[in-house]
Amino acid sequence: MGRRQEKKQQRKKQRKKLSLLGLSVLVVLCAGYLLTCSMAEKNTIIDGVQVNGTEVGGLTTEQAADRIQKAFEEEYADAALTVSANGVEYQVAMAPCLSMDVESAAEKAMDYGHGSFLTRGAALLKAKIFGQDVTQHPQVGDEAKL
Repeated sequence: MGRRQEKKQQRKKQRKKLSLLGLSVLVVLCAGYLLTCSMAEKNTIIDGVQVNGTEVGGLTTEQAADRIQKAFEEEYADAALTVSANGVEYQVAMAPCLSMDVESAAEKAMDYGHGSFLTRGAALLKAKIFGQDVTQHPQVGDEAKL
């Protein structure tokens, strides 16, 4: 019976060690997550965020708006609409007709990951690992130019 008691106590000690190890790992993971939550800066867009495929992470709202505007102008510089009437085709340049609310797009990008303290870490990790794309569609800015 002495041997059984020893084995029983040994198993009890092993369970205790494993429980402490598990608890330690959990504490380290929680501390790491809280550290990640605190890493999201409040004045810049978190890394990994894009607007229509243009990287804006690490920028302020104003800087992001400028970058989005430049990308928009480059993307739509050669955009044209072909109209066919009476067998004749006409090319209408779309660049002068289109506009984009780049300030709104930059604000949407800034809003991502700047929620409550505990949600920041998940947003930061998601953006870093998978990326986060904010979509902003162009609108007809000046109908008279159509």
